[in-house]
Amino acid sequence: MKKKNKLEVDLQHKLKKFLKNLPDKPGILGRVKYHETAVLIPLLWENGEIFIILEKRASHIRQGDEISFPGGHFSKTEDKNTQDTAIRETSEELGISPQTIEVLGQLDSLVAPIGSIIDVFIGELQLNEQTPIFPNLSEVQSILKIPLSYFLENDPETYKVKLDIKPYHYNENGELITTFPAQKLNVPSRYHKPWGGKLQNIYVYKFKDEIIWGITAEILYEMIKIWRKYA
Repeated sequence: MKKKNKLEVDLQHKLKKFLKNLPDKPGILGRVKYHETAVLIPLLWENGEIFIILEKRASHIRQGDEISFPGGHFSKTEDKNTQDTAIRETSEELGISPQTIEVLGQLDSLVAPIGSIIDVFIGELQLNEQTPIFPNLSEVQSILKIPLSYFLENDPETYKVKLDIKPYHYNENGELITTFPAQKLNVPSRYHKPWGGKLQNIYVYKFKDEIIWGITAEILYEMIKIWRKYA
């Protein structure tokens, strides 16, 4: 048998250390380059029925007038982890005490095309008639309380959007800004212009006069798939 030299022994030792420190469960590669965010799917029991609490965002904020779950960006100074983020943001947006929020579990994380990773938690709100929801009107214009049964009994409408990857963009003055010089780097010519273009599903739920779509609808769709399969 060939005797291993010192360099080979050292490299083999490093390989073992590397393999030993791989994650126990696969995560998201390159997670740090995304904005880390978290949302809570708040469940509320009333009269023996489960309701899902959603909020309509205030008109003047980003993505105003859209329906969403409570949630927001992870704060390194305020949160130990994204579960803390979900609880903190829910407490602030719904005007309830963090102590009234019991986290029950977590769905898979969603990597959104907008460049965010969204960790999705499911929580029960320990509220009653004496502890109502008073939304923070600077962020939330109204609250929607929708029976879980509505989503179980009504499939979303499904549409398609096409997402392109562009090696350039135009600024506010209409000037071309090249962010990935594909031609100069001599990568294949198909990357000199927008590529990708894969069609993706967009789900839409219609509840009374409100439209629930986008990331919120996608999370609901995935949650309901699991419920139907196992519950």
